[in-house]
Amino acid sequence: MMDSRDLRSHFRAFAGAERYSKFLSCMNLTSRVKGRLLYWQEQLWDAFISSSGFQSIDFVDLVEIFGICETHDCPLQVPAERKPLPEIRHTPEYATARETIFPCADSNWICLDCRAAAQRWIDENAELCSLLRCQTTYIGFYERRGLTDPGNKFPESVMLRIMEREREIAAGMRPGDELWEWDSGGSNFGKGGLAVVRDGRIIRKWSEFK
Repeated sequence: MMDSRDLRSHFRAFAGAERYSKFLSCMNLTSRVKGRLLYWQEQLWDAFISSSGFQSIDFVDLVEIFGICETHDCPLQVPAERKPLPEIRHTPEYATARETIFPCADSNWICLDCRAAAQRWIDENAELCSLLRCQTTYIGFYERRGLTDPGNKFPESVMLRIMEREREIAAGMRPGDELWEWDSGGSNFGKGGLAVVRDGRIIRKWSEFK
């Protein structure tokens, strides 16, 4: 009887590396949740069964056979605790690393090797991953966006509100606290703003791009 590793090897040779990787990724991210293969997966699997002469396998067994990490070829597991990865800034570099180095680091079913690889990558790329971009003041934050330029001719009420807001924030900060600009990267508009930082940790953050 052919074991799971051999079956995966034959299926990978049939499907090709790219479709095989897509099959695994979809199995672990979508098919498990839906409780079935997607249409294109069914078509690919049925074609493999027809050409190979193997008997068909029900979905529960397929999940066990193909519920593996596409990078480390080890079984996925439900994390012992629902502890997310650190909140980081999303960049093209992170997207590439996640796709190629640790694709199963943070989902309902994880690969422990991916989890460790993700933490190593984040530690080694701390500056790139940091949400915090530069220390600032509330008015300085707006100055860099041209809001306080005389040519903009914003109503005086707007400028008074900015100064009032700066006083409110300062009143809520402890000695030694810092105000920083943050952004989460990526292409989603509005994912950024200001954060109060204490001893290097974000105590509070909010968006000023609403």
